[in-house]
Amino acid sequence: MPGGDRHEKGRRDVSAGVDRQPAGELTALDWIAVVLSGLLALSLVTLPLAVAPAFAAMFRDFGGPLPAVTRLVLQPWLAPALSLAPVGLLAAALSRPHASLRERRVLIVAAFVLGLGAGAFCLCSLYAPIFALAGAIKP
Repeated sequence: MPGGDRHEKGRRDVSAGVDRQPAGELTALDWIAVVLSGLLALSLVTLPLAVAPAFAAMFRDFGGPLPAVTRLVLQPWLAPALSLAPVGLLAAALSRPHASLRERRVLIVAAFVLGLGAGAFCLCSLYAPIFALAGAIKP
């Protein structure tokens, strides 16, 4: 049936539309993910400068020992070191314009996930002493 074949051909063209998109063109959603990943990495770099001093002063007032993970996150090198992986993945995604769109998107999403995970790790580590104090309170 000629009409059915044309319909099938159109369906195949639509499903293959992603592969036909030029390799160098990222969509608006791709750029939003790039910006968010960059902001996550920037927040990790600024953590020792802006957030850690306030938490360190608060923890000194507690007077007790800090959990090892909190002491680790309060080190000035850890959070910037954690930002290297997302920045490297973003650089790889943006510096390869001839790579396939799928490969570049995988790198961008991986940068976002790693940045989000590193930020969550740092945040939970900073709040670990507060969680320990809350758990020690007896009703």
